Amino acid sequence: MSPVNEEFEYHTLRFKKLSYEAVKQQAIVYFDQHKILTTLHLKKVLREASY
Repeated sequence: MSPVNEEFEYHTLRFKKLSYEAVKQQAIVYFDQHKILTTLHLKKVLREASY
């Protein structure tokens, strides 16, 4: 394995990790928003049920 190939491998792995992190961030943000909506919806339902 030549040093150039090792360098390429390293950068490829680093890029994959970075894009994975970005996707993970998006998923977390989406989940948080979804959870917030669900919580608000739950509060509304409970209020209507006069809890």
